Amino acid sequence: MHPSDPELVGRAQSFIDLAAHNPDYHGHDAWLGPNTHITAASSPPTTPYTTVVTRLTIPRHFCNLLGNLHGGATATILDVLTSLPLSLVPNWELSGVSRSLTVAFLRPAKEGEEMEIKAEVMAAGKQLASTRGIMTRVRDGAVVATCQHEKVNVGPREML
Repeated sequence: MHPSDPELVGRAQSFIDLAAHNPDYHGHDAWLGPNTHITAASSPPTTPYTTVVTRLTIPRHFCNLLGNLHGGATATILDVLTSLPLSLVPNWELSGVSRSLTVAFLRPAKEGEEMEIKAEVMAAGKQLASTRGIMTRVRDGAVVATCQHEKVNVGPREML
């Protein structure tokens, strides 16, 4: 990853805070804003291959009865956080809508564990983009889940 860019970190945090600070929105991803810390964001100067690294601690309400991170919650986290670097690419500021999200669940994550999610844009054209994500446990670096996320650019907010 290229050196972290403070301006990109700020833009990424602003994007993730949109849902958290909207008093009329109480969706599943509103929780992520205040609980997600962006640790790095970078982009090579001439490509759309933006990377964002975040950390969050697994809350009880994202866990199953065994106290492990629920698969659906894992998919939600990866959906939102792999959209984050795409929002930093010109003409993708709204990050598009999901076309497909493929998640591989590799190891458990317990309630209270800190996770690191590395999300990167693999390709971004005018209409289609591809991102990927890797969720690891901070304590031992073990990969918990990976994903491939395909997105479609739906255009300006007025078109939604």
